[in-house]
Amino acid sequence: MARETTTEDAELKRLQSLAVSPEYRERKSRLFAQQVAALAKLLEPEVRRGLKEEVQDQIAKEWVEEGRAALSGALAKSPKDWLESRDFRAAIAGIRDDLAKYFKQNALMQNALEPRESEIQSHTAELAQCVLANWLSLLENAKQDADSKPVALTDDALPQSVERAEMYEGTEAFVLEQDTVVEKFSEYLATLTKSTVVELAPSLVLAATEMGMWLTSSIQEADNLVEQAHNRRELAGATLVPRTY
Repeated sequence: MARETTTEDAELKRLQSLAVSPEYRERKSRLFAQQVAALAKLLEPEVRRGLKEEVQDQIAKEWVEEGRAALSGALAKSPKDWLESRDFRAAIAGIRDDLAKYFKQNALMQNALEPRESEIQSHTAELAQCVLANWLSLLENAKQDADSKPVALTDDALPQSVERAEMYEGTEAFVLEQDTVVEKFSEYLATLTKSTVVELAPSLVLAATEMGMWLTSSIQEADNLVEQAHNRRELAGATLVPRTY
């Protein structure tokens, strides 16, 4: 009976330790919102272009299909396999390409096909949230596994045991190619690490040292790592003065 009470007490303490204060949640939410805004700013021009091209391609495709249907009716008495011939398919593809080029060159048509601003902003923000949520989740898991010790990160700011593809899961649902998303995150990371010590979330701090990037639990710990790396770099680069006799 005493063992059951002890187990219940331990479980209660464990659950209490997992609980976070409103201040913690507010700070974590605020930090995440700041990061989303910064990454979205870099993604927005590419998302705008991608959505516009998507609309253009869709309309071009619809026009081609309407033309195909019209031809099918007009040529109903032609040989049945004519519409499936290689020449006909090539002609259809050429028409689609010509329409896409026309849309891009015609200013009035471009304005008519411009995606709604609300759609651009929403798509951009959701993409940024997807990338950053994946990243922070991977970092948090690595930090827990490390038992509060600093975690060495790759040049992509990922734990060394993590594959890059894990960070970009879900981004295939968005308009941008993954290579473009990776490129924009790299730009964001370069801007982020100019400060050398960056609080990503409460108890999750990035230290950009001269000897690589590290994940720590506090700003003080990150500052210490930056200083230690700087001292080691200076020591390694010190030149020995020959002794004279």
